Amino acid sequence: MVFRRDQVCAMGGLVLYLLNSSIFSQLEADRLMEPICIRSLQSIPDGDVLQVDGATLDSLGMVMAEAHPAAVGGGGARRGKEGFSVYSTINHTKTLSGGRMLKHWLMFPSTDLDTIRHRQDHVEYFVRPANSVSRWSMISSSVSCANISRNRGFVA
Repeated sequence: MVFRRDQVCAMGGLVLYLLNSSIFSQLEADRLMEPICIRSLQSIPDGDVLQVDGATLDSLGMVMAEAHPAAVGGGGARRGKEGFSVYSTINHTKTLSGGRMLKHWLMFPSTDLDTIRHRQDHVEYFVRPANSVSRWSMISSSVSCANISRNRGFVA
């Protein structure tokens, strides 16, 4: 993805503000999180995506982070897990990238009718009993693959 100069300036300004305002350290202390590291920035198109704020997502229960029991008292792993939410209810994905895509669809729903129909067609294919053989073939193939979407940045 190629960013325009004004987008790069805006993202740089945002990162600088976050670092200078000590929001990261406050979040780390409040939520017993590991240090926050920005790995990538992406531009979210506003043309065909419904802009939903965090409070609305929380009220609708779309995604819900739940602290891992080992995080209490500061011991053990501090990563959260998905709590009871719409995402956790419908997530039957078999790969990490599939789960991330589903979460992205829920958090940034499309307003484009063709995109919505395309997504519905994909979901319908996977739930149709007549496609169970090809579905399981795709699942077994994709599960055995490395996490391509996350690892593609390491390939030269």
